[in-house]
Amino acid sequence: MVNVDEVIAEVGREYADFGRYRIRFRDREREIERLFYEGLNIPGLRILYGPYGAGKTTLLSRIYKILKSMGEEVFIAYMNFEGKTLSKVLSEALPNGDEILARIRSELGNIDTIKTGFAIAEAVKAAVEYALKSRNVGRASLILIIFDNFDKYLKEEVGDEHYTALSGLLEFFAESHEHPSEGVWAQYSDKQANTLFALSDQAAVKITTRLGSKGLTTPLLLWNLPRREFEGVINEVAELTGAKNFDTELLWNLLGGNVRELGDLVIRYGWDVRRWLQDRVIDHVIQVLTSAAKQEGKLPTDVLERLIELARGNAKDLGLSDTAHPDAVMGYFGLLESNVIINVRLPGTVYLSELPREPWVGRWYAYQIPAYYWVVKAIIEKGSINVGVGDVLKNN
Repeated sequence: MVNVDEVIAEVGREYADFGRYRIRFRDREREIERLFYEGLNIPGLRILYGPYGAGKTTLLSRIYKILKSMGEEVFIAYMNFEGKTLSKVLSEALPNGDEILARIRSELGNIDTIKTGFAIAEAVKAAVEYALKSRNVGRASLILIIFDNFDKYLKEEVGDEHYTALSGLLEFFAESHEHPSEGVWAQYSDKQANTLFALSDQAAVKITTRLGSKGLTTPLLLWNLPRREFEGVINEVAELTGAKNFDTELLWNLLGGNVRELGDLVIRYGWDVRRWLQDRVIDHVIQVLTSAAKQEGKLPTDVLERLIELARGNAKDLGLSDTAHPDAVMGYFGLLESNVIINVRLPGTVYLSELPREPWVGRWYAYQIPAYYWVVKAIIEKGSINVGVGDVLKNN
């Protein structure tokens, strides 16, 4: 079996990209332990999800690098679709990738020209089947197939906004794990075999709930960095960039441990919190509510009134004093699909991370970063979507 302590030790020696800088990869010991001991302890389909920028890709890429070095003990294929063509993903990620690519092209055509989601899903299924057949995995104790950023690829590159292809592919792997003696895993039904999809878009995560427990489907939640580790990142980045005047408390209350958003604040906005808050957070929430009103053929004021009414009703029912609490807002009017809010309690969720006890994290829902919470709170308190940076920061 995989030596989890060895994986943890190796990951701890890694570094991560931060713009043009390199920073130490922060402690994810808890997440790695839970991934192997609770997430991958039995065969089946796994859905790794969490906020954009929580570090899913960074963690998975580091684990892949380490497991791959273990040789025949582990068969692992890691397919990261971010910024790559399908042919590049398959040829780089799978053993005998070029040969597999040629076989798929002979059966499905030139996959560089494939634009429909269903054709891409078929190509991916065929690639995994060919990869398993073309590599002797008899000595492997663990078979792990990882799909990363596939939801983003389908939405941005293919235009599959409803994730029909993802739904079909998830159903295929759930079915294959449900009946391991048939199809993909027929030769390996006696082995530990897992298929893992790392998803960030909440619209994509939502469709996975249709699978229920089929194929032992299990959601795995990875959260942003805990406060102590995040403060370590802030101090390290400040030293690298020469920043002097920064408020660690404020950065935690706005970013909540999200390293990607910290990178955006530092690299793109030069530590200018007010400009970042206006451009990246306030404008986004206003756009979401305005779009929701437009879709319903109503004015933004009408949608806001309903949001406040629903949130107050939920807060009262749940015994909450905070109308902007995530469990009260619940992702109404596109706040979930636009990734402002995230569902943190899917059926059967395994919590790889410990969620912080903060006002932006609830029992059922949470804001992806706390800045969204403060914006929604300001909107509800003011009774208007016309809020500014001062309205948001007054509670900080």
